[in-house]
Amino acid sequence: MVRKTLVLCLAFLLCVSFVSAETLFSDDFESGLGEWTESVEYDWTTEYPAEKQVPGHTTGNDVAHADNCDTGCYLTLTDAIDLSDYEDVTLEFYRYVDKALDSGEYLKVEAYDGSSWNQIYYWTHGSGDDDTWHLESWDVPVGYLSEDFKVRYIAKMSGSREDAEIDDVELTGTLEAFCGNNVTEGNETCDGPDLGNQTCVTQGFDGGTLGCNAYCTGYDTSGCWSNSCAETDSGNDIWNVGTTYGTLNGSGYNDTDYCENNATVFEYYCSGDFKLSASTSCGTDTSNNYCQNGSVWTNTTDYYCAVGECEVSTSQTFTEWCQYGCTAGVCNAPPNTCTDTDGGFVVYTAGNVYGSLNGTPYNYTDTCGGPALQEWYCSSGFAYSSWFNCSMNGTGCTNGACY
Repeated sequence: MVRKTLVLCLAFLLCVSFVSAETLFSDDFESGLGEWTESVEYDWTTEYPAEKQVPGHTTGNDVAHADNCDTGCYLTLTDAIDLSDYEDVTLEFYRYVDKALDSGEYLKVEAYDGSSWNQIYYWTHGSGDDDTWHLESWDVPVGYLSEDFKVRYIAKMSGSREDAEIDDVELTGTLEAFCGNNVTEGNETCDGPDLGNQTCVTQGFDGGTLGCNAYCTGYDTSGCWSNSCAETDSGNDIWNVGTTYGTLNGSGYNDTDYCENNATVFEYYCSGDFKLSASTSCGTDTSNNYCQNGSVWTNTTDYYCAVGECEVSTSQTFTEWCQYGCTAGVCNAPPNTCTDTDGGFVVYTAGNVYGSLNGTPYNYTDTCGGPALQEWYCSSGFAYSSWFNCSMNGTGCTNGACY
């Protein structure tokens, strides 16, 4: 990195160096995503622009491209950039947002100020999704000029034809070196013990000892304390593993959600400035039968805990083949049948009826009871019997028939 410097030295040997703007970071994505880390959904790629060419670039230029990010695709600068010695820092990049984005889908940009991520840009349905490349320029506020500056791009869109793209990310700034004379001056926030009547309390803490950082660009609040709570997921969210961190009465804590067992998650979350926790079941497994192609299948839903968050999976398995078809997840019973070997209510011929009733087979034979005959016969697919007195015709009953 080359910079031009003009040095002015005063008689008491304190020097101020004014440095021309220099490039602190630059990535045109021609070498892939090597400078970046993906998380959550991994749908950032480098490829040619999906629809329109970046202004001033020729065909074949690679850009960072995201699509089909149902819950969010994160692209985070891997290595932090130390901005603590710089001022007039500017972040520039080209961005493209597909006009096909639905409500609730977006491309947003967040910057890390050394302690938390903060949103600096947000484009969504009806606001910035215009199928046009834009060159964005953000003057980085003093509060972000820390040793741990990072930037990340977060895309959320449900379809592969909905996309967002980034190109030519560049961070520039001017170095000014003047700090250590214990007098706050120029663009310094503080210098050594000269804190400008500021204390931990005026900085929003509950107590402690305030200091000045080594670069005179901000206060050192490491000696301050107050109750605080922050988390990386969304409250009591059992479906996403997160870490809850902060301080309580001057002592720090950092707790990550974990699985108590394969069905229960122990969740940490914030309530105001205080940390709470809860042990929660991921859910009750369910299964239900349904009909498919005339057979019984079973749909199973399994709730479980893995890596500090609840998960749910579903599966469909074959259960039973149905000879007579399927209704509401149950095999249909065989149809009712009835066959009479003597052809009906015929008292002078012995016979039997046989068939199936509600899936159960049967077989009944005409029988004698003294001079009376129990005659079996079929009617509308069902078996019936009636007693007939053979003596009424001057005969008797033998071997299942009147004679």
